[in-house]
Amino acid sequence: MADAEWTPLLASADVGKQPQRVEVGEVGLVVWRARHGRPVVFLDRCPHREVRLSTGRRTWSGHLACDLHGWEFDAEGACVHLPGRPLSDVRGRHATVIECREDAGRLWARLPPGHFSD
Repeated sequence: MADAEWTPLLASADVGKQPQRVEVGEVGLVVWRARHGRPVVFLDRCPHREVRLSTGRRTWSGHLACDLHGWEFDAEGACVHLPGRPLSDVRGRHATVIECREDAGRLWARLPPGHFSD
């Protein structure tokens, strides 16, 4: 993403533990804080059934759980839990991570030019 653009999303103070949807143009993103207060931004779409991850919740372990089937994703986007399925089934399943950073009291996301379809 050499030509990616940094886009302001929210004031840092507005980024909480529970997921929230932020739209940039027509692109839906989910923003939340993982363990130790780390901000995280994903495309607001579960890779399983494309349900909005922003309707989910943050787990006690700091993961983001999808509201539909409870798939849990860590801050790197890896699926770390599938309810009722063995851990071997989670390999290779990822949410789409959007690079982000906090600077000057704001959360910024690095979006590719023209973004992507939601």
